[in-house]
Amino acid sequence: MAKKHTFIEIFIQLITLVLFVSIPLQGHTLAEVLNTNHKAEHTAYKKADNIHIFAAASLTGILKKIHQNLSIDQKKINAVLATGPSGTIARQISAGAPADIFISANIEWIDFLKAQNLLVGTPYIIAENKLVFASPHNWEIQRLQPDSDLFHTFLKSANLLAVADPKISPLGRYSVSYMQKIKVLDTVKSNIAYTNNARQTLALIERGNMPGFIYHSSAVQSKRVKIIATLNTVDKIQYYGVVLKNSNNQNRAKKYLEAIQSPSTNESWRAFGFTPSEIKIDK
Repeated sequence: MAKKHTFIEIFIQLITLVLFVSIPLQGHTLAEVLNTNHKAEHTAYKKADNIHIFAAASLTGILKKIHQNLSIDQKKINAVLATGPSGTIARQISAGAPADIFISANIEWIDFLKAQNLLVGTPYIIAENKLVFASPHNWEIQRLQPDSDLFHTFLKSANLLAVADPKISPLGRYSVSYMQKIKVLDTVKSNIAYTNNARQTLALIERGNMPGFIYHSSAVQSKRVKIIATLNTVDKIQYYGVVLKNSNNQNRAKKYLEAIQSPSTNESWRAFGFTPSEIKIDK
């Protein structure tokens, strides 16, 4: 079981996480991409053949892997990747942030941009995921059935629970919806330590002090957590990719979405804990 934690300890952990997620991804953090002055100075954003992808934080590892060997029309793709909470990214795109593609961890933020006429064509399901309840890898607890009284008792007895913020993170929405479904949210809500996104939630569990709700893909990619239970969510967890109306590379952007769905990427998606979508893009 989790040990007791003071408010100061948790505050220090959360500050550490903020610093952790500021590490650049492929040379660019989301904050850098969204900073107008930085953007104007950055030559990478002036190259016409670059594809700028704004994607859910949980896709960071798999997209960087796929980008290593990705090509369009026999030409190596120059993919500029920025990741973060789907809600934060969607709002920044709405505010004019430069991007060719948006990949969200749920349909809600796709619909948010669609309502503003910011999309081109139909959103496509890129991959699927699962919600799991996980603990630090060295905790002495066996895998539990999610519908069992034992699991519910364990969940209620945790001193702290790592949960992504449902206001901006689809992972948080899936997690809170599940807790509402099994009628434990009111019991545990005072013990929840909210984070900004999937990567921060994973990192909080990896520190060894608390269990929490993360994606199956996050658990598969980490050696410092273990799955206690695989959960049946209210809504299926699906990632939606779409070309943005303000893109200057709409044709190449659509080809990018086709490429990351190609059969050659299926093994990578599975290795990172995702399920490749069976619904392919019409060419």
